[in-house]
Amino acid sequence: MSEIFKNDSDYRIEVYRLAKYQYLGKDYQRYVKIYEQNYVNNVYKFSQWLSESQNLNNWTHLRVFARRNNSFINQYEKGYFIPAKPKN
Repeated sequence: MSEIFKNDSDYRIEVYRLAKYQYLGKDYQRYVKIYEQNYVNNVYKFSQWLSESQNLNNWTHLRVFARRNNSFINQYEKGYFIPAKPKN
């Protein structure tokens, strides 16, 4: 486990937003990936950058992965606590 986190850009993040659409007269909604970033060091600062961004501020949640072995760590929603360095 210690070889996964070396305190140097340990995370890969996928950013999603909620898309609403109609198909055959019915309303549907699904999550659409709008951005992906490799080599993230601080997840909290990255989420702040997303919220201040002009094109990406409509994000709803982000998924955090360990970059070195691509294992899923956690999913965080906008407006809730996001740690700087999440662990499994």
